[in-house]
Amino acid sequence: MKCETRRAAGLLGIILAIAIGGGACDPAGPDAGEQDTGGQRDAGVGQDRSVGQDGAPGADAAPQVDAAPEVDAAPATDGGPDAGSNDAGSLDDQAARLTAAVIGYMLRCINEDIGFLGEVEPTYVDRLFSEEAWTEHYRRHFLQIASSPFTSIDQAALLACETMLEAASCSEGDATRGCNDVLVGAQPEGGACNHDEECLGDSSCRGRTDTECGACTPRAALGERCEYADCALGDRCELVETTWICVERVVNLPPSYAAGDTCESNGARCDWNRTGLICLDENVDGIGVCTATTIAGEGEPCERSINGEWLVVCRHGIYTTHYCYFPIRGTSSVGTCRVRPGAGEACATSDDYCDADEAYCDTETDTCLAISPAGAACDPMTSPGPCGIFATCDDEDRVCRGLMDAEPEPTVICE
Repeated sequence: MKCETRRAAGLLGIILAIAIGGGACDPAGPDAGEQDTGGQRDAGVGQDRSVGQDGAPGADAAPQVDAAPEVDAAPATDGGPDAGSNDAGSLDDQAARLTAAVIGYMLRCINEDIGFLGEVEPTYVDRLFSEEAWTEHYRRHFLQIASSPFTSIDQAALLACETMLEAASCSEGDATRGCNDVLVGAQPEGGACNHDEECLGDSSCRGRTDTECGACTPRAALGERCEYADCALGDRCELVETTWICVERVVNLPPSYAAGDTCESNGARCDWNRTGLICLDENVDGIGVCTATTIAGEGEPCERSINGEWLVVCRHGIYTTHYCYFPIRGTSSVGTCRVRPGAGEACATSDDYCDADEAYCDTETDTCLAISPAGAACDPMTSPGPCGIFATCDDEDRVCRGLMDAEPEPTVICE
């Protein structure tokens, strides 16, 4: 087993905290007491597709974006066995086909999940889910894996994946799991590997570090221990009493809400990002009624409910260029939609909001300061901070990076 270390391009440094996933996006990653080790080989870009919290009160932080695969630098396209040398065209052609299918499906479902948020914050949603950026991000990821000498492309599986995703419903869970067989691995049990897809059959790549290759390891079946093995695709590793066990993954799809439906103000709400409905609990007894939010323009009144959710929300007023100004902070429920201050202007009276396209609020000086360019120094503990909401502060290098071009992780080349 011979290993070298190279730098390969980027990991999507979000989620987003949507991610936008889960109703706009519940936080990506496994729940407490659960290791999500059963889906590492998915062709998709994450399962949760929601953004923010229902009603998005005070949701000024960037959402998580669940779900993006780790992206390594695009390698040369000579590919592994049979890759780029068959009737399906070059490796680049096949990467383009799979990318179009996966990203097309993902963006279609995201748009369904956040339909109302897209009306309130069209610029934010368009930038966060740019088809061009996500396409290039996923394409590079696929090319890096597909050009491994230990992978090949199953043409029948690729065609089936394209056909399935084109017709797949977004209300039935993550359909990209049906594309897991597009890449076929050749490394037997114990073989050196860098990715799950390089392993033969249903094995996965375990133990890879920045400087050492992993080894292809059989996946654990339902009910088996999973401390040292990934669970079968579709299952998850969960702590049962004192032991990690593979259990069946249960997909809990959100319920459907309509205006007038009963809701729980402290529990099941009304899926605001999708529907534009808040759970209005006028009696403050925990039971409310799904009530429509309306959208106001600059200079028009905006209003929060008694529960702090938006009855009337400012267009561009959750994340980007506007905000709801309340004359008496903390007591008023009705305000006026105003433009956020820009770089160099005071932000003390704007609830610390600044125009997200150009500035952030420095709370020490109560002044909007210009967003730092890519590569500028930053502190990962301040969010969104000087990098702004469309970038992230790299934890290791402590510099600002775009969400789609985070500093590459070291990748091991195994022979």
